[in-house]
Amino acid sequence: MLDLYRRKCLRFYAPDRFRKINRRQARRWMSEHAKFAQRYISPALEEQLSFPHRQRAALVRADDLYGLRRLAAAEPLVQAKARAVSVSGESGRMSMEVVLEPAGELDRLELVVRGRGSNNCSTQRFDPLLAEPGKYTAILDGASLAGFGPVIVDFYARATKDGFTGSEHRVAVDKSLPLTSPTGDFRTYATVNGKLSVDMRTKQPS
Repeated sequence: MLDLYRRKCLRFYAPDRFRKINRRQARRWMSEHAKFAQRYISPALEEQLSFPHRQRAALVRADDLYGLRRLAAAEPLVQAKARAVSVSGESGRMSMEVVLEPAGELDRLELVVRGRGSNNCSTQRFDPLLAEPGKYTAILDGASLAGFGPVIVDFYARATKDGFTGSEHRVAVDKSLPLTSPTGDFRTYATVNGKLSVDMRTKQPS
């Protein structure tokens, strides 16, 4: 039943579709969807949904049409994909610059660092580059990376706009970005799927 609700009801609020619906029609459909959810979908069941369907379901249940409009406007921005256009290492630190596709103004962009096969995780903010709108930078010190141990470390981006936070996604590597040389105590590389990772399993020569 939850999958039916997601596919047949909540997709109505997808940005490209929802923005074309007038207020009267949107409220009528929201009312019908709320009745369906009240009868068949418990709040606990809604928790099994992921972004953006869980947020849509909560707003439908709350009869919050304005919130649904805000979510539809924020969705494309908080689901933007980050692509690394610069990665470098200096003085025991690793720095990266990313661009977002599609580009847009965010309230916050976070870098989530995870050790593969472990529960280790750290989060820090990307800083916007004022001289280059749409580009963000983050610096990680070598000690923080070393704290993950001899593992492969993966990088994720997570965006927030107007109170809505999207799902985290892997940072991709720009096709023109060379990642062939070791960087201090770590080796940066692109996975077979074009995502940015660091190999901490073998200490690299300085």
